[in-house]
Amino acid sequence: MSSILARINECTFVFVAVDNGKARRVITDHLVKKGIPFIDVGMGVEVANGLDGDPQLRGTCRVTLATHTLNSHLPSRLNLEDDDEEAIYRSNIQVADLNALNAALAVMRWKQFMGFYLDQLNAHNLNLVIPFQSLTRDDCPEE
Repeated sequence: MSSILARINECTFVFVAVDNGKARRVITDHLVKKGIPFIDVGMGVEVANGLDGDPQLRGTCRVTLATHTLNSHLPSRLNLEDDDEEAIYRSNIQVADLNALNAALAVMRWKQFMGFYLDQLNAHNLNLVIPFQSLTRDDCPEE
């Protein structure tokens, strides 16, 4: 882990996409301490009963931005603890489309942060709720 952190020190922006809460904590704590802005992505997928009673997948895609001026929201947004060994994505369920969508949302958020796209809300947390195809934004800096 120390070699990864040493490489991170040379970065001006980092994308974090890990499936281990303890590793996420070490990496994100280091980034905050060094003042390096980053985006952490995550997904939550679980089996639910559909309208017809058949099992279907539901879940969320999360994109969380942290900067040197706003990072206090991280503990309430990121999974920083031991992971659930029974997590649905650890089985053989393919969610490549959700991975791609989450990555695209993260890159778009980064492009807003960098000034390429207009960013009127400056939301530091985005959640795409799959069953509703709804994007929520929060953790905006107070004016």
